[in-house]
Amino acid sequence: MLIFFLAGTVLVLAMIIFSRTLWVPSGMIEGLSKKKWFQNHWLSGGYLFGINALYFGTTICLLFLPIFTNIPYLHLVLMFLATIVSIFTWSAFSTAWTGSFKNRLKMALTGSSFYLILALIMVIQWVSVKLPCIPMKIRLCEL
Repeated sequence: MLIFFLAGTVLVLAMIIFSRTLWVPSGMIEGLSKKKWFQNHWLSGGYLFGINALYFGTTICLLFLPIFTNIPYLHLVLMFLATIVSIFTWSAFSTAWTGSFKNRLKMALTGSSFYLILALIMVIQWVSVKLPCIPMKIRLCEL
C-alpha cells in the first residue's frame, strides 16, 4: 500500500513539474483559447470550478462501484485516474490561457475554491461533532 502511495506521489510530482510537456488534446486547447469568455479570468475560473465539482461528484459516484464488485483495490485505481484526469485538465487550461500571471492566479484560485469550500465544510462538521458523555462512577469506599 505504501509503495502505491509513493509511486503515485512521484508520478503526480513528475506530471506537475513537466506539465508544459504533457500531452493534451490540441483541439481542446484551440477550442478553449478561441473562446472570448475564456480569456476573462473570472469566467474561466468559474468554468474550472464547475469542472472540479463535476469531477468530484463523478468520482464519488464511481467510488460506490467497488461495493457491488469483488475487485480489490478498485477504489485506489479510481482515485488515481481521477487525479490524472484533473491534472490533465489543469494542464490544458494552463496551456490555453493567454494573459498575465496575476489573472492566471485569479483564475486558478477561483477554480480551486471548490476544494477550499469543501475543506471548510468538512472542518465545520468536524468541529461541531458532539462526543458522547460517558459518566464515570467512582466509589469512594473502594479507593
